[in-house]
Amino acid sequence: VVNDDNLCLLRAILIDKAYADKEHNARRLYAPSNNELNRRVEKISKALNLKDEICGIPELIRIEQYLGDYQIMLLKEEGFLEQEPLYLNKNQRFAKFIYISQTENHFNVITSMRRFYNKNYYCDHCKAAYNELKKHFFNNTCPACYRLNCSQEKIIKCPL
Repeated sequence: VVNDDNLCLLRAILIDKAYADKEHNARRLYAPSNNELNRRVEKISKALNLKDEICGIPELIRIEQYLGDYQIMLLKEEGFLEQEPLYLNKNQRFAKFIYISQTENHFNVITSMRRFYNKNYYCDHCKAAYNELKKHFFNNTCPACYRLNCSQEKIIKCPL
């Protein structure tokens, strides 16, 4: 995230929110001095009374509460699979997910957790990265196709 203020955490969150919402212009928000991103940053920073100072976990929690349906996970830039997140709210269920990496006092958008961990699959709900679809089981996973959003009308034929 390119910025000339100290609100790069908020900027990164808002860019990744645009990706989570599948906005067609999400990629454009990366552009330096993007007016739309600046407008969104100004709106939320005023609503939350965020000062032009480097944000940390307390500000991230306030932003997550403001956004409501979005779980924000903050990771160190290294991207080791076994590392614990710097921040992850496990106290409630969320509908959408935002992933941010931190390097010192700068924050970056993670648009693909699969690429971040260099794996074929990533489960937003249990935060697992893996290569084989059939080896990942989650409470809501379809036992036939191993996907979360399975169409029960779809028939899977046995190859034998």
